[in-house]
Amino acid sequence: MRPLRSSKIGPAFAALTAVVGIGVVAACSLGLDESLLAREGDASTLPDAETDAGVVDAGSDAPTGPDGSTCEKDEDCVTTNGCLKGRCDVARKACAFDVCRPSACNAGVCDTAAKTCGAPKAYGLRPSQFKVGAPASCGRCIAAVHPYLFVGTANGVVAYNMSNPTQTPPPAVPVTGLGFAPALFLTTGSRVWFVGAPIGGGPPSKMPVAWIDVPNDPFVTSLRAEDTLAGWNRPSAEGIGLLARAPGGALVYSGAGGLPAAVLPEPPSERFDLTAVLTPTPPGTGPVSMSGTRLLLQAVDGVGSASFGFVPNAGTPAVSDAGVAMAPAAKDTGIVVGPQYFSQASDGAVLWSFSVADRTPNIPGGVVRAVRASVLVNGAAANADGAAIDVEVYAANPPPSGGNATGPNAFIDPTVAMIVTAAKENINQTAVSFVKRQPLAVVAEADGKPRRAVLPIAVPTLVGAAGSNGIGYLLANEAATPETQANASVYVFDPACAP
Repeated sequence: MRPLRSSKIGPAFAALTAVVGIGVVAACSLGLDESLLAREGDASTLPDAETDAGVVDAGSDAPTGPDGSTCEKDEDCVTTNGCLKGRCDVARKACAFDVCRPSACNAGVCDTAAKTCGAPKAYGLRPSQFKVGAPASCGRCIAAVHPYLFVGTANGVVAYNMSNPTQTPPPAVPVTGLGFAPALFLTTGSRVWFVGAPIGGGPPSKMPVAWIDVPNDPFVTSLRAEDTLAGWNRPSAEGIGLLARAPGGALVYSGAGGLPAAVLPEPPSERFDLTAVLTPTPPGTGPVSMSGTRLLLQAVDGVGSASFGFVPNAGTPAVSDAGVAMAPAAKDTGIVVGPQYFSQASDGAVLWSFSVADRTPNIPGGVVRAVRASVLVNGAAANADGAAIDVEVYAANPPPSGGNATGPNAFIDPTVAMIVTAAKENINQTAVSFVKRQPLAVVAEADGKPRRAVLPIAVPTLVGAAGSNGIGYLLANEAATPETQANASVYVFDPACAP
């Protein structure tokens, strides 16, 4: 094992086993959520691999677009490979290529030599699930950019090729060039960021940062990360949090009072320094998400009423020093109790899922009446006033108000989000539901019943969620038993398909 260097962190680490945005977790206690902060000691160096191979393309028949990747419409995404069907991911303005998926809820196998597809087979709401061979290394270590899923485990980071969501296990794609163990993952557009806990005491300290600009070619045999040790003008002991920022880059913030924050550069470079500037945050508030270039703050008072406010240009010298106007959430929010979860869409929309108690004083021993979801912010210029709807209602055997009735959420495309809750049938199991954004509604079957799946695991088992190209991914850590070692599993969902 070797030390980090002050410029490039070093040659590749090719993970032998591996398993996501991305959701941002915020506990309902005021101030910063400790679970969002990567602290010194959370990240470490990794052994060098024997080789340092870069991205290998699929040859002359790889997907091609008007300039290799960017697009405005489906017709821009052309290819001569018979296994591929191109379309434009308008949110990312990038071509995406599906492999042998002729229509929704169908997938086939590609004969890569003949470049032809086998007969497609239909699949349902849960195309697959698979074990990854090691525990997940953190709660923010999952990210998805079609067709690749990235997850960090105790054995390192690897990507899975999810072109065929039914394939179990999916092909593992080694990630090279990553010389440290990330503590936080984040997706912005087609880029996946990997950030390690600051090191070196200070101030100043050093922050390990890496990124992959994900190719649209579903046939690469490895993915190369670029990495660096960024200068950071804060003590390493403060820890850091990470939030997506539009139109690019990301906001990194310290766990110290005054919320020092800086913006990761867009595009990143081989060497950069980060200078955190203080954020004007009212007492009793904490960061929960971003919408465009605005940092979203939340406060929850002693009776469970939530309020929100924005800090424009957070993390930059242009940050507003005006007072933040905090405003109550929508009137149908209810009494907020227990953990909450936030995630972001590419256009600045913010999803919020949370537990609510009965409209009686929130006293110890109270119970959760329902888990609700809100597209709290409907775009990069919108207010934080989105309505909320019930996703799971507990008529009997409700969860305790301080428990984990909800878990990580994620937008799986700009219009649909995945929500996890304690199942109403058995609160020690997990229900996975889906919410349409406009108009806000739970995705339902033809008979009006919610389209949902129930997993035989408890909500606290789930450590991360991610989504891309309409597919949702949940990452769960499973404890060791006398017969098995600790492990993690990925559960795959396509809400376009019936159970």
